[in-house]
Amino acid sequence: MKYALLGFLSLQPMTGYELKKMVSISTGQFYSASYGSIYPTLRKLEQEGAVKSEEGNEGNRVKITYAITEKGEQELDAWLAQQGEEDFVLRYEYMTKLFFSGRRPTGEIVRMIQKHIEELGAERGKLIELHASLDESCSDVYQMYPCEFGIALYQFLQDWNSELLRRVEQN
Repeated sequence: MKYALLGFLSLQPMTGYELKKMVSISTGQFYSASYGSIYPTLRKLEQEGAVKSEEGNEGNRVKITYAITEKGEQELDAWLAQQGEEDFVLRYEYMTKLFFSGRRPTGEIVRMIQKHIEELGAERGKLIELHASLDESCSDVYQMYPCEFGIALYQFLQDWNSELLRRVEQN
């Protein structure tokens, strides 16, 4: 979470709300974040001197905007330069449900797979829209590659689950 937030803040200062929104529409398909993880991480980064905050008012609300500091830029650059230390953790709850689905009637399994295929298609559609908007506005091509990865991943998952559905329906 730390480096994702530093990365987004290296693009521009943002509020916690804006950071959550950016994660959701950009790296959300492979790196999720909740407000419950964003705000504590921002507080810790501020204590470490990697970010600074500025309080302002927007209407009746207090708005806290975070910006990366020089120390934060150095930490982000050091992390980006690290090689071979990336975590790869895949948490795909649907697969755990599928693993134990032998306990369920075939009709329920079929409906679960069909619903999942629909959800995958919807998420893929969102990424296609995002990619189109990035095509028009993105000055950093590297920000497009994860989006393309997500599109390809959702397509693979749709195809794999469609084949699974065919096999389950045959049995």
